[in-house]
Amino acid sequence: MTAKRPRLEESGFRQSPVATAAAAKEKELLRTFCGAVHQLGFVDVRGSFYSSKSERLQQLLARIPSNSGSAAVIVDCSSLAAARAALERCRRNDMAKPRTRATRKVATPCSPASTAGSHMQVSVMVSSSSLQLPHGTKYVINYDFPKSVDDYLGRLPSSAESAQSDEHPTVVYSFIQEHELTLKSCQEVRALFQRVRNAVVLEPEFGGAAKAAELDAMLEQMETEQDDDEDGSMDDGETCDCIFCQACSMATLSYHTPMMALRSGPNPAAGVEVVRLHQSALEDLPRAAPLIAPRLPGHVGTVICLHCLNCHTPWDGWEHLFAMPELGTLRVVFLLADGCSWHDYADVGSIGSGGVPWMDILDVEAMNRSDQLLERLVDHEAELLGGRSERIVLMGTSQGGGQSLLRFLRSQKRLGGWLGTVCHAPTLPHTTRESDPLLAPGRPLINCDRPMRLMAGEEDSVFPAGLVLRDADRLRRIGGFQDLEVIVQPGMGHEGFREGCAPVLDKAEVSLSVAQTEVPELIYLRQNLPKMLTA
Repeated sequence: MTAKRPRLEESGFRQSPVATAAAAKEKELLRTFCGAVHQLGFVDVRGSFYSSKSERLQQLLARIPSNSGSAAVIVDCSSLAAARAALERCRRNDMAKPRTRATRKVATPCSPASTAGSHMQVSVMVSSSSLQLPHGTKYVINYDFPKSVDDYLGRLPSSAESAQSDEHPTVVYSFIQEHELTLKSCQEVRALFQRVRNAVVLEPEFGGAAKAAELDAMLEQMETEQDDDEDGSMDDGETCDCIFCQACSMATLSYHTPMMALRSGPNPAAGVEVVRLHQSALEDLPRAAPLIAPRLPGHVGTVICLHCLNCHTPWDGWEHLFAMPELGTLRVVFLLADGCSWHDYADVGSIGSGGVPWMDILDVEAMNRSDQLLERLVDHEAELLGGRSERIVLMGTSQGGGQSLLRFLRSQKRLGGWLGTVCHAPTLPHTTRESDPLLAPGRPLINCDRPMRLMAGEEDSVFPAGLVLRDADRLRRIGGFQDLEVIVQPGMGHEGFREGCAPVLDKAEVSLSVAQTEVPELIYLRQNLPKMLTA
């Protein structure tokens, strides 16, 4: 019988100095690499489908928070003139804007008034092996994709090591064209990201599962074979296949009772009235009002729900979860977005094939249209409640979460609260500085003390947890929101929990275990709705 071979540490073997130095170097690389937020942005030479490089550069510079640090735009020699011209256009546009915004920000309970719109220092630099970034660089914009792994690593700013504790992260944003995905240089950089991702997933020191999900966003975008329908989006002219769209219904009503009614008998005072209403019906709300008039008398509150992108029916079959006997009769409005989308995206490549670890370039004009219609609905529901707008709660998931939050931030009516899942705030850096609702002159402060609840997935690569937490921190610091809680769920991605990873519920809620896996946002709502309607 062969004797068991002793382990190295048992045999007194010590790692060689060379191996020790290599391990230390690897750890230093991980620390610097993971200290930055890395994002990829698809661009098009002529801007025919994706934004052009010039357009994307202007989009980024218009969304970087003022006084958050300097930026370096790294280019090849062939792109130097174009990058400088784009930067000059940005500066001219900024100079042409009214200076009245420099007096914003409205003082909030958490932050005094200060200036906005200060010019940031931006340098355009030609890539080289001896590249030295200016001291204090916080944003590196790779106008041309790096030619090798060493080239990419050489562009990491030294400030990356302190990014985790800074309110403004160190960012490396790389432009890439689709044809570059097959190049050897791109595949080598992708291999670097895969190697780092595999190393950090089990290392809390470097961000753990949350940082791995952030890197997954890059890895998914850099796949060389993409399914055209991978994001589930509808082609032009294609219609939604849900029963409500196929029936061409303007609005429908349905009624549901709590689950315990199966055991204790129906309780009409504890039911829920569900309204399904197409967004377009809000264009002529007086016409639609009789169709959605309450049939159950004396409802105690209203929950307005905004669905995710490309799906009108995420909560079909789960309507009974809104019924909570301790609250009384509730009215729930499922608003259905035109075309299954609340707004457009300027950066379709990131949303369609990966995620946005740092910046989601929102189409604010499209969001404004949806917000104006949503405001009409809130006013209508407040009238039904006798003017008690504080009995209205806004809720949304993914794209619908951001759209519903925009209404909450702008509302001049006092609301019950807001709850969102796997979403982010429609504020800087996702909007331009001029469009940030937190920087709007005279913005409403009436809901700064109302409950706000946000659930993020630790494994979500679409809107990674780091992005969500930074947005939440800014809502507190700049927005002055005092009752904002964020929960990051282990084992949860953008589509829900991995099998076997859903949290174990209390004994009293064990019957909801299936719902916890299928519709965790509704369980989260049930846990927080009583406070929102009684606070």
